[in-house]
Amino acid sequence: MTSRTNLTAIPDVLKSFPNWVNWVLEEKDGKGTKLPIIPGTNQYASSTDPATWTDFETAVKYCSAVNCKSGIGFVIGGKAIEAELVGFDLDGCRNPATGDISPWAEEIISLLDSYTEFTPSGFGVRVWVKGKLPGKDRVFNLDPGAGFGEKVKIEVFDHARYFTVTGDTFL
Repeated sequence: MTSRTNLTAIPDVLKSFPNWVNWVLEEKDGKGTKLPIIPGTNQYASSTDPATWTDFETAVKYCSAVNCKSGIGFVIGGKAIEAELVGFDLDGCRNPATGDISPWAEEIISLLDSYTEFTPSGFGVRVWVKGKLPGKDRVFNLDPGAGFGEKVKIEVFDHARYFTVTGDTFL
């Protein structure tokens, strides 16, 4: 897991929405899963219920800076949908030991040309853009040989989804 190194790098446009949650790492089906929680509680947050979200400052306040098994997350819902925010999750595209990025991910990052950060696992990147998604496909599984780790895929969401946020920017 990587640590949250630079929360100030998170774009102000994301910080301005009251769409923030915390997350905790829990074991589910033998794997670590990052589950969204309501900041300041042990209750799960919902990607479809704005009553379980908060502002950026509150989410950061309730996130332990020394516990890298937890963090902050952003929900694409409510006003974020109205603002046409879209999150791209590129899983298994980065070798955390070397920092190498798969060519397919480098091309996507370059084409999207927007705020990009490393995911908590270090194996992926997340890209935030403004736009509208065509079609209904949202998850694209790739050949594991095209990346690093067991899970190599592209996920794209414009509603009802939460993403972890690290501030660990891709330059």
